Amino acid sequence: MDKTKRRDVAIKILSVFLAFLLWLYVTSEQDPETEIEISNVPVKLVNVEALSKNGLVLLGNPDGYTIKITVKGRTSKVVNLKPYEFTAEANMATSYVAKGKNSIPVEIKDWPKDIEIPNQGFYINVELDELNERNFKVSLQTDIKTKEGYAAMPAEYKPEEVVIKGAAKYIGSINSVIAKVQAEGATSDIVTSVPIQVLDKNGGQITELEVLPKTIDVVIPVKKSKEVPVNIKTTGFLPNGVHLKSITPSPDKVSIIGDDNVINNIKSIDTFPIDLNGISSNAVRTTKLNIPKGITLINSSDTINANINVEVTTSRQFNVPVNYSNLPSDLTAEPLANNVVVTLYGHESVLNDISPGDLSATIDLSSAPADGGEFEYAPNITTPPSVEIKDVNPSKIKVRISKKQCHGQWPLFKLCL
Repeated sequence: MDKTKRRDVAIKILSVFLAFLLWLYVTSEQDPETEIEISNVPVKLVNVEALSKNGLVLLGNPDGYTIKITVKGRTSKVVNLKPYEFTAEANMATSYVAKGKNSIPVEIKDWPKDIEIPNQGFYINVELDELNERNFKVSLQTDIKTKEGYAAMPAEYKPEEVVIKGAAKYIGSINSVIAKVQAEGATSDIVTSVPIQVLDKNGGQITELEVLPKTIDVVIPVKKSKEVPVNIKTTGFLPNGVHLKSITPSPDKVSIIGDDNVINNIKSIDTFPIDLNGISSNAVRTTKLNIPKGITLINSSDTINANINVEVTTSRQFNVPVNYSNLPSDLTAEPLANNVVVTLYGHESVLNDISPGDLSATIDLSSAPADGGEFEYAPNITTPPSVEIKDVNPSKIKVRISKKQCHGQWPLFKLCL
């Protein structure tokens, strides 16, 4: 290479070097290095499941932790940095932890190029609690509205219990575990799955717990329904002298539900027999309904009250005047008694409504002999209905029949006394 060419190469190398120096100068002056703080950098908790091996669980939202970091770099690189451009992790499996508050180191795993993170000593504070697990019964709440003529039968659901896992703090605040089913205008069976809700004493939902399973399967049969009367059955007999006035059920009607081929044939629901033996006054007896197979009661109990009203059969005496009728005009009658005592037998309430004027005693003298004499006649007693004549005293009355005495001659004048 001749001297001229060597000189050209040297000049070019020097030019590049000088250009580099100029770039460094411009860069340092126009885009200087700076440090800024980036807030709300999200921290991902890893190996959280390792806590359960130590019987612990995290309180609060695992996605809610952030840190503030200081970064260094050219102004153009750091001024527009966003929190989500950094990857920060806290490893729950590598730290000693216990119930209560714990300080967990945070490692920055990834960040944008051309910047530095001068300090890596980051920590987050987490609170841990004992991990509890308990079984709870599920209470199913239903709000089923059917079309007229239909009704919903009791619901069946599985499982009836669920397992709830989580912090002792939240487990201890559980007041009820429920599931809800709603339907409008139902005419056929309801088959569905509904979520479990865990509630505190104020009815607020506790969402920090794990429920296994999360849903239950529900079947609610919907069948035809109708209202039918209750028919009371009896056995035995009331004591002598006691009459059954009425026996009425309470309630007197019940609503039933069942398949069409069964319910269409049901006109009433019988009770199991009530024993009447020994009942001598008004009484209330409890009995159960004899529900036919394939029929279910809705909105009522299978137990009813039977209101038994009885009347005592007794007797009562009445002093009744005797009336004499149809005596031939040429005879006179002199009764040896003007009254009889009539004893009536019947229900007490009926007898109490009877007065002596409701009875009559009559002796028919149409057959009295023309030549007179003393004769015994049994009075004919007329009474109100629903009673019996137990006795008439005297049962016969003596009547003296006499022929009237006549004076004068017919046809001019004749007087008979």
